[in-house]
Amino acid sequence: MCIGLLLNYFTLAMASGRGLSSLTKAIYPYPTQSEIIKRVANAHLQTKLSPSLKGIYQARGQRPLADEAFAVAQGHLALVDCSSVIRPMKRSLLRVSVTVAMMASPAAFAREPGLDHTAWDTLLRRYVDEQGRVDYRAWHEEGRQTLEVYLQRLAETDSSRLPKKDEALAFWINAYNASVVTGALDHYPIASVKGVKGFFDRIRYRIAGRELTLNEIEGEGRALGDWRIHFAVVCASSSCPPLRAEAYAADRLDAQLAEQTRQFLNDPQRGLRIEDGTLWASKIFDWYATDFIPAKEFGLFRQFPPEKLLGVLSAYYKSDVAPPRGRLTLKFMDYDWSLNAQHK
Repeated sequence: MCIGLLLNYFTLAMASGRGLSSLTKAIYPYPTQSEIIKRVANAHLQTKLSPSLKGIYQARGQRPLADEAFAVAQGHLALVDCSSVIRPMKRSLLRVSVTVAMMASPAAFAREPGLDHTAWDTLLRRYVDEQGRVDYRAWHEEGRQTLEVYLQRLAETDSSRLPKKDEALAFWINAYNASVVTGALDHYPIASVKGVKGFFDRIRYRIAGRELTLNEIEGEGRALGDWRIHFAVVCASSSCPPLRAEAYAADRLDAQLAEQTRQFLNDPQRGLRIEDGTLWASKIFDWYATDFIPAKEFGLFRQFPPEKLLGVLSAYYKSDVAPPRGRLTLKFMDYDWSLNAQHK
């Protein structure tokens, strides 16, 4: 649907002083036009709610749609091709125009409950390549404001009210990755996040109403019990799993995590490889061993059982080399902490 055509209706109504209600009474050639206009009118009128009525919305866990639309506008995500029209508009028309853009998209009619990760998804698609490397330079110059808008939404979200496990897990993965990118951009240019004091355990980000370190944000996700999170959260380093060039979403989270896990495990330089009777594994399996195998199954002196690890990962790891008949030795690869930046 042409967003520009819909904007003409609203511009005419506001210029003539007729008000939005007059548009809902008109007859349009397409039923979807009528539905969009009704929704936009409702969203715009919400901006005029009294403080007491806004309090009722918040008490019911709702946020006026017009506020959400304007937040997207501040992030420069809506009406990119209409920027020359938007600049001279008044604030009220800007709210309406952005809401039109949101309502005209298919996602507006089947929006996932909870936090909308559209802003984060747009940024990832713009600044992350197919190898999962990040264009920090361009992001630092162009995309900071959009990221800040998304972080504000993360800060305001009540994670305890996310209705499903997949939605909560997607929230914490996205929150971790967005916070890591924020930390890297805050100190850019850097060669490695390890050169930033307290990057993982001291610097805090406001997520879900709390001040949390990266380790604590990751811990919230790990507590949900899906070890595949370790191949989705990315610590901005070359030996980390690749940063996915899209946001994680509850309705397709299982497929996203499965793909990430297969991609990382079958990368012999970062994930796993069997070589001369030795299983070489990422340090991730050393740092988070008990997320993959219960502590009670470890051998004497807390020896990591490589055969059991391969059993846990068998649905995702397909080695061209058969494990030796005798005992398999386990060694961990060196971890490359250099920044996962695009090389240009």
